[in-house]
Amino acid sequence: MAYLKKQYRELIERIDNELKIPRGWYFFVKKEQEKQNFIVKTKGKCTCKNCNMEFETDKKINEYEKCPKCHNTYLIKQSNYSFHIFEKVLVLVDKLDDRLVIRLFEIFTRYTKNKIYHSKPAEYGRIIIDSKKKEKIEFANDRAVGTIWGELYIDHTNKGEKWRLYNKNYKSLNTYGKVYDKNLQEIFKDTEYKYSQLWEIAKRNDMIDIEYHLLNNFPSTELLAKMGLYKLARCSGDFNKGKSFKERFGVDKSYYEFMKKNNIDRSELNILKIYPKTNIENIRLLNQFYIYDLEKVKKYVSLEKFAEYVKKKRKFDIQMYIDYLGFLENLKMDLKNKRYLFPENLKEKHDEYSKQIRIKDNEKIDKAINKRYKQLKNNTYSNKKYIVMPADSFISLEDESTQQNHCIRNYAEKYAKGKCDIYFMREINTPNKSLVTIEVRDKKIVQSRIKNNEIPNNSQKRFLNKWENEILNAA
Repeated sequence: MAYLKKQYRELIERIDNELKIPRGWYFFVKKEQEKQNFIVKTKGKCTCKNCNMEFETDKKINEYEKCPKCHNTYLIKQSNYSFHIFEKVLVLVDKLDDRLVIRLFEIFTRYTKNKIYHSKPAEYGRIIIDSKKKEKIEFANDRAVGTIWGELYIDHTNKGEKWRLYNKNYKSLNTYGKVYDKNLQEIFKDTEYKYSQLWEIAKRNDMIDIEYHLLNNFPSTELLAKMGLYKLARCSGDFNKGKSFKERFGVDKSYYEFMKKNNIDRSELNILKIYPKTNIENIRLLNQFYIYDLEKVKKYVSLEKFAEYVKKKRKFDIQMYIDYLGFLENLKMDLKNKRYLFPENLKEKHDEYSKQIRIKDNEKIDKAINKRYKQLKNNTYSNKKYIVMPADSFISLEDESTQQNHCIRNYAEKYAKGKCDIYFMREINTPNKSLVTIEVRDKKIVQSRIKNNEIPNNSQKRFLNKWENEILNAA
């Protein structure tokens, strides 16, 4: 308390003495701690770590599954996990005179191989809001610690007895969390929030930003709650303008029942705008991608067909697919042919057409490199272990760069114009596997590098010295 001026110290003391924790709070905490769990999978069989129910599922590791006994949905993890921590912000709202008080707590659960620890709710922050003036005062106690990365860390070992005005040199207090809803209607009954339906929104959402609603009190908050669009109500300010349904939501009113039935959120609504179908499975599938990426895909293929294609893939790289579609267009492939649009092995086809594009775009350079190769191929040299040979194409330079993780591809134009000579040294038994890349000028080796631009070993150097003396200098 020594950190505070008298007026603030008295305010904190009044909160401690006059605002009691509501009766249902600890049951609420217990239910939230139950959610800090996962399902362990071993040889196809799953065990819920919350209720120890065993069951079978075809869901995979890192996917979510609902426990048939406790009905909670958890992440599936491998049985050999060694350490895991869950953290969550719990929010309690109360009223002191005509001001609202937001109290912030954190709960965490720590899993080790042989032990589970559930923390008690640790209060670390308080925000006093004067809704009429739209002002707030923030306090934090000594549980709230700023890290060197500017983040806020909650120290549960601290008693949290010393309060201070919140220092925003590190991450600001965030009221985005699970809000205790049982007391809200009573607290708000004589305030401007008495019709807000915030108690229903808090009840039906796992996380909301209560400060956002208390400082703004958008009329659309009540409207969205009464429409049953509780997830959209989390960001009610986005829907506070417009007279018609279409102006407010960006879709026709005929979609209202679908939106309500599936309680869609803001990002799902954005998908519905570009994919106007009442197919929630596809909407949620498409929702894993950015809107601007889907807009690029939509130029080539319907999102309906795209969604069906993605369903067949365990992991899907949309950036690779967008590049691939661009390759098809560049190569003037049939963009109506399903065989081209939806390849079985996307990476294989992507790489194949990428090579064709590079050859097409570098045809003159490639011809010049091939001509240089014919001039230099007499310098090819080998013994029982190694072989050295000139680069024969632009593609070979690209491949060398990829295998060796260096920039030899950037020497293509110099090589083509005769400003330097590029050779590849390989082991005789693995001629397609890069080993040493060599740059030659005036019949002298000026550079020789293995992977990651490292220096060749002594055996490789001896071979190169012999090649330089017996072949290059004699040429």
